[in-house]
Amino acid sequence: MAKTNDFDLCKQYVMNYIENNKRQLNHCHFELTKQEQQFQTCQIKELSFEQMEQQLKELVDRERKYLSKRNNDKLIKFKDDISQKQRLTTISTSALMNNQENEYINRLITIREKQAEIWKEQLMLEIRIH
Repeated sequence: MAKTNDFDLCKQYVMNYIENNKRQLNHCHFELTKQEQQFQTCQIKELSFEQMEQQLKELVDRERKYLSKRNNDKLIKFKDDISQKQRLTTISTSALMNNQENEYINRLITIREKQAEIWKEQLMLEIRIH
C-alpha cells in the first residue's frame, strides 16, 4: 500500500487485512477439526511392556540375522577372491612362460593381492561399524 493520509483508504486496507486473516483462521480451524475427526476414528492399540519388549527382541534378532548374512556373503566373496589369487599363483609358477607373460601374470597377482587387502579392510571396517 502506498503512503497515504486518506482515512477511508487506510480503514478499508485494515478491514480487508482483518477479513483475510479471519478467512485463513477459519480455514485452519476447519482443517484441524477434520484432522481431529480422522484421529478419533483411528484406533490406537495399547501394548503392554512385555509385548513391546518381545517385539523389540524380534526386531533385534531380525537385524542380527540380516547383518550376519550380509557379512557372511562378503566373507565368501573375500575367500573366493583369495582362492582365485592362489589359482593364479599356481598357474604362474607351474607353467613355463616367457618373460612378457610372467610380467603380465605378476601384475595380475599384485592387483589381486591389493584387491584382497582392500576387501579385508572393508570387511573389518563394516564389522566394526555394525
